Order: sequence, then structure tokens, then C-alpha cells
Amino acid sequence: MAYARILKSDDDLEPVVIGRVIVSEALRGEKVGQQLMSKTLETCTHHWPDKPVYLGAQAHLQNFYQSFGFIPVTEVYEEDGIPHIGMAREVIQA
Repeated sequence: MAYARILKSDDDLEPVVIGRVIVSEALRGEKVGQQLMSKTLETCTHHWPDKPVYLGAQAHLQNFYQSFGFIPVTEVYEEDGIPHIGMAREVIQA
């Protein structure tokens, strides 16, 4: 099982936010996370083509999210006792 949440603010100046990206332990290493992120970003681009996307990633997954065009935009911070980093993906023009 895998899950990602997409949040769109009513404020047009705010980015779309991806949160709670989860892949069950049994499916890790099976490329399910890559499929999930590809579909999630495809959905964001379809519905909000002119909006950047933001997520708070667990710091050890920074390279994974960078492979989708995200760049770090914060220092590492703790959330629920786990190091995280804020990352953003700018609008990609077709």
C-alpha cells in the first residue's frame, strides 16, 4: 500500500503541498514510491499547472525527492523526532 496527500490552499500565492507520502514496508524497494510520486506530480501538474509544489521530506530521502526536481529550501528541522527538510519544485513548462 502507498499513499500521498495533495493539499491546495485557497491562497493563489501559496504552493501546492504534498504530504504524508507513505509506502508500506513490504513494498519498499519495489519502485512503488517512484510510481506514487510520478502520479502525484502528474496530478498536481494537471490540476494546477502554474503552481510550484512543496513538501517536507524526511532528510534521508532528500536525494529521492531531488530526482523529481525538488530542491532544498530550508535547513534540516525536527518533526516528531525525525529530521526533515523543506523542499520545493518550481513550475515545469512543457
